[in-house]
Amino acid sequence: MGHKKISDICRSDIIAFYQSLIDSGLSYGTTLFFHKVLSSVFNFAMDDMELIDKNPCRRAINNIEGSSQETEILSKAQDRALLEYVRNNCKDFYPVYLLMRETMVRVGECIAITKSDIDFENRTLTINKQLILYKAEDENKARLHISETKGRNTRRIPLKDDMLQILKELSEKATDDVCIDGVSGFIFTKYGNAYAPYDLRCDFNEVVLKYNVFTDDKIEHFTPKMLRHTGCTMYAREGMDISVLQYIMGHKSVHTTMKFYNHVTEERVIDTFKEHIEASS
Repeated sequence: MGHKKISDICRSDIIAFYQSLIDSGLSYGTTLFFHKVLSSVFNFAMDDMELIDKNPCRRAINNIEGSSQETEILSKAQDRALLEYVRNNCKDFYPVYLLMRETMVRVGECIAITKSDIDFENRTLTINKQLILYKAEDENKARLHISETKGRNTRRIPLKDDMLQILKELSEKATDDVCIDGVSGFIFTKYGNAYAPYDLRCDFNEVVLKYNVFTDDKIEHFTPKMLRHTGCTMYAREGMDISVLQYIMGHKSVHTTMKFYNHVTEERVIDTFKEHIEASS
């Protein structure tokens, strides 16, 4: 497609490109990112430069598998069982798992947590940065960099007793040996280095693959983002104020919290209906 004139590129070319990304193993979310970039380029060519009459990206993403799917969440039974499995069989990984499950931080935010982010007196965790992998203009290869959070907002998340105790133990062991863009004291490291987002995702997948061997209720297509979705749905089920959830999740808009993270599953509908019947009887 890159060798064609822009006026010769048609919608089928765009769809074929998106499908090639999916076939190569990229997620629907990453493909959607490419779609947004390409759509902007073609809009510029159409509106500002008048090189084409219509945008070939229009509705092309709708033909890609996953376009109508939401990220799944763990059922209550899966959530309890996986938590118990990680606690008993993956002790080194348990702190990472528990933190992402209870605080609903993003992968990049989780691996960027340092000793100074934990306020033991006020029992809070400050989220104000993330670790991402990219190659800067003056660098020869990609490396980890400190960046602002996705929403570019600082948030302080209250911690439960068990999470606070785990972070206290980890902070006592953390060193300043690893320094990235002037930041050191990372809580989570792997083989003496800071975690890369890809490494953490691989570790999650490995844990779930091992868990699936010992259960009939297998978890398919797991991603760390499922913990974020599951946590938000769990707190919503328990009645947490949606504005509080929005703050903890780090969303700029409450509509994002409602649309993408407050999943209304069949299980939740049944549980809520039972609770309603019991309360009214």
